[in-house]
Amino acid sequence: MASLKDVAKLANVSLMTVSRALNTPERLKPETLARVQAAIAETNYVPDLSAKKIRGARATPSTIGVLALDTVTTPFSVEITLSIEETARAHGWNSFVVNMFSDDRPEAVVDLLLSHRPDGIIFTTMGLRQVPLPEKLLTLPCVLANCESLSQPVASYIPDDEQGSTTR
Repeated sequence: MASLKDVAKLANVSLMTVSRALNTPERLKPETLARVQAAIAETNYVPDLSAKKIRGARATPSTIGVLALDTVTTPFSVEITLSIEETARAHGWNSFVVNMFSDDRPEAVVDLLLSHRPDGIIFTTMGLRQVPLPEKLLTLPCVLANCESLSQPVASYIPDDEQGSTTR
């Protein structure tokens, strides 16, 4: 994958000039901007949004991490996951899912999720249940879907199975 340095070298400009072309193109002369854009196209350069997050800048689009506990094998969970992705995309956000099974080490799975630097977390389970929420998840905005926390005051969505099964 091409880097910012590759683009700068090909366009014969500094790294700062490439950065300006990406972030504030109006600050560059049209011919310089055209050279940088041509180098970006030739190298197939794609900006690394996670690098912006590491530096503390807000990356666009933002990212929602989905932590799915024992849910990947059911139609209900597939529907939840697809709905999250569809809604995120409709609002210009990305989403990614990390699955956690009963026999996984929760710390390792949570660390994997957080290593992607999401802007928020949706924690979902199969079957309504109370869950022990890993403390590390609370470093970010967090919503629970189809479950509730045993110990933390966290927003949650719990479907009404009784009302949902009513026929008229």
